[in-house]
Amino acid sequence: ALINNTCRTDYAPTDITTMTKHSGVSLGFGNCASWCIQDNNNKNRGINSEQILGIIDRLQPIFELKKKKIFIEIGINELGNGVSKEEILSNYNQLLDTLKKECDSTQIYIQGIFPVENRLDTYTSFCNAKVNKEIIEINKELKVYAAKNNMTFIDTHTKFVKNGQLNPNYSADGVHLSGKGYLLWTEILRPYLNDAN
Repeated sequence: ALINNTCRTDYAPTDITTMTKHSGVSLGFGNCASWCIQDNNNKNRGINSEQILGIIDRLQPIFELKKKKIFIEIGINELGNGVSKEEILSNYNQLLDTLKKECDSTQIYIQGIFPVENRLDTYTSFCNAKVNKEIIEINKELKVYAAKNNMTFIDTHTKFVKNGQLNPNYSADGVHLSGKGYLLWTEILRPYLNDAN
């Protein structure tokens, strides 16, 4: 079961277990927690409201899984709670440096932070143009880090953005993904999940 015991099966593609045939683990916040990528080979360790420091605090069990791949998607909860871009990048670098040291035979996949909608009715501290601007800036830095450290950056952001914000077709509430959003995310990750390397 997922860590928070939730699994939005209506959001998950039916072939998820067949497409994730290579051993991996997923780390991240609520979108990861609600994504049903979990079987004997693949472990979902996403947690609702998760932040980077929370992942760092629980890395030891991740190391013990000895997975071939680690997929990370994290950062929006910090932005929505007023954490500066600089602090987010510092914490992210700490996380990635630790993974690189402790999981030297594991391929690390850094996913760009998803855009959010610019709206005032829900998640007002998350859903605004300032946050979307910072997401773009952080993603650029993560892409540079990945290139310098033999990690893979997956640009999920551009597939989900429309007019500078999260495409409403893929949005459940301005921050979290809808069913269509999870299907698109799966298609973006499919080549990396199925890659035998």
